[in-house]
Parts: sequence; structure tokens; C-alpha cells
Amino acid sequence: CSLYTIIYKKHLNDIFYNSIAYFLFFKLKMSFFAHFFLQTDVVGLYLKYNLHFHKKMFTRLFSATVLGVDVKQIDIEVDVALGLINWQIVGLPDAAVKESKQRISAAIKNSGIKLPDRKVTISLSPADMKKEGSLFDLPIAIALLNSSKIISISQHLKNEAVLIGEIALDGALRGVGPVFAIASEIMLL
Repeated sequence: CSLYTIIYKKHLNDIFYNSIAYFLFFKLKMSFFAHFFLQTDVVGLYLKYNLHFHKKMFTRLFSATVLGVDVKQIDIEVDVALGLINWQIVGLPDAAVKESKQRISAAIKNSGIKLPDRKVTISLSPADMKKEGSLFDLPIAIALLNSSKIISISQHLKNEAVLIGEIALDGALRGVGPVFAIASEIMLL
């Protein structure tokens, strides 16, 4: 590991400061730097491996689906974190929703964008309702790009928009079946 930047202790609380020292001492076996942290006001050693302890890499967007004749709001939450490179989709997804990982990652790659190697957790809420179809591709992709700090989306889009759409492998958008039903009920959500 090499030094990247210096952070001063006055910007961090003691629990966080001690957590960094513990991480350096026990996880990375860097006893000299951990001892240095504990003896000075410099928290220093912000590792080159992108250990962004302070950055929020979470996005929540809204989508919708049709269950019978009812339109239900679905919250799409994407968290990008350090860890083993892995994509998890939780919240009772069917096979088409689980396959969205491959469609989205291929579409992003074929659009010339490189996603960071991170652990990605995608939650579709409410968790007790079965999610079906490919209409969640668009909100998942936008939330993933925002959480990865590749794009920045407005608060208005986060709070007001309901996103639906399937993404082709080349990044093009495809129409989905229940658009008219969702659009006609969207004002009631």
C-alpha cells in the first residue's frame, strides 16, 4: 500500500479513527502506520485501493409494476460497496429480473463505460411481492451508474420519476408491456 492523501483526526470521530487503526493493524498487518495513527493527530494513510470510508454509494429510484389490475410502486435501491465482486438482487425477483444483471452489465460495457469492480446489492421493495419481467432494467441501470459515481442524477428524478424499461445489450431501450396501464395509474401512486 502506498500513501494517497492525509486526513486529520479533527475531521473524524474517535470510533471511526480507532476503526481505521484497527483495520490497518489487524487486517493489513501495517503495525507501523497503525502505531503512527494512534500517536499523532494525522489519520493519514488513505489507501490507494479506493477505501472510501466516507462516500455514500447508494441510490433509491422508483418504478412500478402491474399485479392483476393494480399498479404497485416498486422501490429500486442500489448499493455499491467494497467487497468481493458480486451482484445480488433481492426482493423476490423472477428469472427475468435476475437476468437483468447480464443485460445491464453488457449494455453498460457496450456503451463504452467501465463499472468499478465492487459488490453490488440491488433491492426491490416491497420484498414480499414477486417482481416479474424486464421492466426494472432501466431504473436498476440508472441507479447503478449513479451509485458508482459515473453519472449524477437530480433530486427531482430520484424523488418524482417512475422509471420502467428494458435495456438491450447494445444499450438501447426497449418497450415493455404494461406501460399504458402504469402511465394511466401513475398519478395515483
